[in-house]
Amino acid sequence: MLFWKTIPALLVCTGTLLGGNALPDSLKFSRNRDSWRWHKLKFSIESRYDGWKGGKFTLRNDNETGNGGRLLKFSVDYAGVSGEAQAEFIPQPEDAFQLRLASPWPERVKQGLRYLSLELPLDEAVSLRVRNGGKTEELRFPARFGKMELALFSRSEGGEILLTGGYSITFTGKAAVYAQDNRKFNRQSFSIRFWFNGDELDLNFRRHSPAMTPVPLDGAANRSFCDEYANDGRGGWTDQGSANDLRTLPPGPLTGGGMKFRIVDESSGVPGAIVVAGGRRGFAPAEAELNLPAGNNARSVLLLHASAWTPKKRLGVLEVTYPDTSVENIDIIPGRDIGNWWGPDDFANAKVAWRSNNPETPVGLYASAFPLSGKNPIRVKFRIASPDAAWMIAAVTLADRPLQLPARTPHPFTTAENRDWIKLDFRRNITPASPLDFSFLLVPFAPAGKFGRVVAAPDGSLTFEKAPGKQFRAYGTNLCDSAIYLEKADADRLVNFLAAQGYNSVRFHHHDNRLRHPSSPDPAALDPKALDQLDYLTARLIERGIYLTFDFYTSRKLRTGETLPILQKYPKLGLKFAMELSPEGMENWKSFARSWMLHRNPYTGRTWAEEPAILFANLVNEDTATYSLFSNPDAVRCYTELFAAYCDEKKIADRSISFANPAFSRFVIERQQQATGEMMRFLRQELGVKFLLTSANYNGNALTTLLRDAYDAVDDHGYHNHPSFPESPWSHPHRFGQTSTIPAEAPLPINLVRGRIFGKPFFVTEFNFCAPNLYRSESGPLIGAYSALQNCAGLYRFNFSGNRRRLFSDKEGIVVFESVNDPIMQLADRIAGIFFVRGDVSTAKQWYAWQLPADYWSKKRDSGYPDIRRLGLIAGIGAHPAGKPLPGVESCRNIRDTAVRKRLELFQKSGTARSITDEIELDSKAGTFRVMTPRSESVTLSQGALRANRLAVSGADTFQTIAAIALDDRPLAESRSILVLQISNVCASGERYTDTDRRQQQNYGHAPLLLRRAKAKISLAVPGVFQIAALDMQGDVAGTLPGKRQGERFEFQADNGAFPGGIAGYHLTR
Repeated sequence: MLFWKTIPALLVCTGTLLGGNALPDSLKFSRNRDSWRWHKLKFSIESRYDGWKGGKFTLRNDNETGNGGRLLKFSVDYAGVSGEAQAEFIPQPEDAFQLRLASPWPERVKQGLRYLSLELPLDEAVSLRVRNGGKTEELRFPARFGKMELALFSRSEGGEILLTGGYSITFTGKAAVYAQDNRKFNRQSFSIRFWFNGDELDLNFRRHSPAMTPVPLDGAANRSFCDEYANDGRGGWTDQGSANDLRTLPPGPLTGGGMKFRIVDESSGVPGAIVVAGGRRGFAPAEAELNLPAGNNARSVLLLHASAWTPKKRLGVLEVTYPDTSVENIDIIPGRDIGNWWGPDDFANAKVAWRSNNPETPVGLYASAFPLSGKNPIRVKFRIASPDAAWMIAAVTLADRPLQLPARTPHPFTTAENRDWIKLDFRRNITPASPLDFSFLLVPFAPAGKFGRVVAAPDGSLTFEKAPGKQFRAYGTNLCDSAIYLEKADADRLVNFLAAQGYNSVRFHHHDNRLRHPSSPDPAALDPKALDQLDYLTARLIERGIYLTFDFYTSRKLRTGETLPILQKYPKLGLKFAMELSPEGMENWKSFARSWMLHRNPYTGRTWAEEPAILFANLVNEDTATYSLFSNPDAVRCYTELFAAYCDEKKIADRSISFANPAFSRFVIERQQQATGEMMRFLRQELGVKFLLTSANYNGNALTTLLRDAYDAVDDHGYHNHPSFPESPWSHPHRFGQTSTIPAEAPLPINLVRGRIFGKPFFVTEFNFCAPNLYRSESGPLIGAYSALQNCAGLYRFNFSGNRRRLFSDKEGIVVFESVNDPIMQLADRIAGIFFVRGDVSTAKQWYAWQLPADYWSKKRDSGYPDIRRLGLIAGIGAHPAGKPLPGVESCRNIRDTAVRKRLELFQKSGTARSITDEIELDSKAGTFRVMTPRSESVTLSQGALRANRLAVSGADTFQTIAAIALDDRPLAESRSILVLQISNVCASGERYTDTDRRQQQNYGHAPLLLRRAKAKISLAVPGVFQIAALDMQGDVAGTLPGKRQGERFEFQADNGAFPGGIAGYHLTR
């Protein structure tokens, strides 16, 4: 901040300064020279007459002056009456200039007002201080519009404009100063006007920058940015292992959010970060103290920091001590002053200053400014306030003035029809045999189970007991809760719609609460009506060729009054843990499974246990103890007790409850293996179940891989743009990241594939690129192409619907996960089905494994995955438990294939990953993705042009995915029936957001749906001329389009809003 005692000195500095001064390089003039920009400020000369008409300035001369300045002369047109004006710019030292304006009124002009206008962007303006009539007066620029006229300082002698980031502009010279809020006219700015004195105006302007001093963290830094061992209770960073730390942060100077920091160089062996953590985390102290340099003159503390396991309310306290021993406590509030280091996003006082990707996820750090009530602080203390959270401080800087970060003024936004968003005719009905009817993907396997049960081939792919040479891949969706339990007519309607999407498998999820009998004294009794509805839906799915999967336990609750001894001792343990940690819990699980599996479906004539159309089943959904244990205090208590008994029995000295303790991690894994092993034995030997079984289907790492090795298959879950809940879990408002996965190098699905075990089928029973993500049209090509490259066994979007009303209502909006009312997800799934199920994208032939050593428990190890994610975009990756032969699979630590090695090196340098099959290319820097196969191709881009092999797109005006698919099973070059999908974005009407960035959603909206209009020129390198039919969302012809040959290509102009109701794509026939 500039103190007002400096202004009188500036007031006398109005003459031309001698010496080698030059005008600031940051001073940029418009073509006509009547306006100019200086940093982010815009200046213009205005002459208003006859009411509020504006004189038109035309440049006559632009001459350099002898002192390094500039003299501009203008003619001014006042509706046929000529006037003149001039502006002289005179250099001053540093970032400053003097401006002299003259503009006499011509005769016969009705005089008005002449002024110099300075326009400030909303997010730059803090306040205006003016020395007015001998007194200092201040105007703070309002965050929200209230009135146009903000202030008039009629006797101004000079002043200061305070800007965000600690910058300011001082001005000197006599002129009335007027401030205005331009939001009155839908301009996101403020204006400061300097009125002429008579015919002239003489002002000086100078820009002042804050002084920022990085503080050495000596003696306070307590953790490294790198963490070699996950969960060892010591850190570094967040104690999550080498695959999930901050080792990508470069040492040295770092500027972000307008602030300057210095990162410690840890190569000398000193830790670089200050980390404090809650008691339940245990890997860092609850507070840390940093002494500050003496005589620092600081008025702000600037932090480069982030949080983990971020709470909704207060994260911690920044305690500031002053020389007089007084203390100031500043609360650190998530969503305002700080954010999570995973998937960083800007907040009011936390701007993302640095971004990177570690092997797990996009990560980042925030720059935040905390103005002080005093000055010259001597010490700061960082104190955590949440028992589950961690606060990581990477750098501290002091500033000599109060800083305010650029504030994005929120503009509440509601979706509505306009020229870019048109009403979409979407009826949730696909016309049979239309180009959008993808049920042809199911036909070879209908009815499901006709080849006997599905079995695992030696390479982990799926085949059939009665047709071992036939490969099968599952691509499906989830049906949840009441969306499963339907009347027969509704079930028929649903099955037909699912088949038309090309889904050949369905997962039943959150089904078990409704399936249990609500009032029977028998805890294993099933509800007859619900069971009949489930039986019928199952039979109809099987008939259409749709295979089944489910959880034996998802979320079933105990009846009122029903309990288990372990839950009496640990009331918040939860039924998942109880089933695997107590005999009574295990019996509860068995009794429900027995009643269900031995029930005979009257519509198929088979019991559930002998049903060949059941692909596989999960024992307990998301029961991974290594993930959920430490988030449940009663689970920690229970495991502590059980582990103590184990240590007594095994004579183990180290009883620390940490996964870095090999004895404890072995105990947890073996305990869960024993429980799930008993579940599998029971199903196989007592109930006769033969389908594949798995569990631990969330949050994979090395420990989880050890656990999963006991199962028939591996399953995992992953999401992009999963909502967070700032106020209440699973309630609005929802907060989203609104990012594309392409610049982040496709963490979904590649992050999950790292946990596949070679030789076992690998499923993803929950994935989604959640609505209202603006880039979710990328989901189909990404998930389909890379899963085919990796030879995954099955993929399931979560979910189709979890509510029977929303299955068929025509009044609904788009609900985060649900594809039932989201045409973007449905069309993307068709692309995924072609690449993955039809097998258009080839499987890699080069396979690389990371190995789980046979003596894993012999010493402390990092339980994270090794960093092989990038390799997974080029060739096949997975895990290899030691001792098992793996023909054709090499170690990821020794890549001998020259082509694979060179592509990986090129990816690391250029950001472009091209698969070893030459069919998939991701450009993380350009944000583009393309797939090129003989029968189908796709391109995903934000704008401009992108070419695959035969498919090329140019003139794209918004983010979109365009795919060309041969429907007649021929190569595109020979096909006589090509479907071209153009997928942009869809939202519901009336979706409310707190800002136009659509990051915080207030509701789901309502019908009608709105289609983001998208245009592009599409061309195909194929022979002949095609007829082009535009298809609506039902697959019906909405109209025809012209096309033409251009050299060796056939091209046409695509516009998904060219026909009323919008279109899904184009059917090209010849």
